Amino acid sequence: MNHIVFKWCTDKKIPSDLYQMTSERVGYSKIDDYAIYKIDFNCNISVLKMLYSDDDVNIFDEVSKQLRLFKIQKIIHKSKGKKYVNKDLDKFSTFLQYYYNEKGNINIIEQINK
Repeated sequence: MNHIVFKWCTDKKIPSDLYQMTSERVGYSKIDDYAIYKIDFNCNISVLKMLYSDDDVNIFDEVSKQLRLFKIQKIIHKSKGKKYVNKDLDKFSTFLQYYYNEKGNINIIEQINK
């Protein structure tokens, strides 16, 4: 199981859709008392490592590959009369939206890819 642990670095309440994706609240930071959460994924989230290993990195190329793969899978399933759902990719894209839109309020603490 892959997971990411992040700190919600603001006094604002965590948005409900982001909160519902979390598996658990791991605890609180001893330094600033902000909540720390964990999100589990069944897919590879190694692209997120680029977010905190290099501040000037642009991960959109890698994310675009993931999204194109998702779209292709949806098209293939639709052509067979089936519906394709990828909850992990939905969680991944929602997390990335908040990561970029919250302007530093999300700090990635740990990422595990197994």
